[in-house]
Amino acid sequence: MSRGKQAENGWKSRLMGLLALFIGSVAVAPASAGPQDWDSYGRYVGLTLQESLARDDNPAARRFHDFLDGNAQKNAEQLPDLVVRVWLDDSGKIVRLGIPELGNAQAAKDLFEVLTAQPLGRQPPQDMPMPLILRLQLTYKV
Repeated sequence: MSRGKQAENGWKSRLMGLLALFIGSVAVAPASAGPQDWDSYGRYVGLTLQESLARDDNPAARRFHDFLDGNAQKNAEQLPDLVVRVWLDDSGKIVRLGIPELGNAQAAKDLFEVLTAQPLGRQPPQDMPMPLILRLQLTYKV
């Protein structure tokens, strides 16, 4: 198998593992126990952003995954979780995004581009506190 095909399979496998872990990994902040519609909406936003990360046709997503693949190989350790903070306006548009320090300006730009490229398509529940805090657990699926 070619190195390019291995890298492609690596990030696709990681995304599948991430999706499986992600469903239980969405937290809504600052309230630890809010109404059920807040939790439901937080999960919806998380899954929507996850779908954006999984798109094969997005060059920014491919570059971001290449960065993660290279970083994991260089450090020979498990990939860290990514905690992303998302602020939405009343229409559901992302107006602010807080991403972790990645140590690579291009990777940060790519992650920002991927997560803000797709409209969410749904409004947040009334009086939902912001930001939503999404913990993305990046792991390889065996």
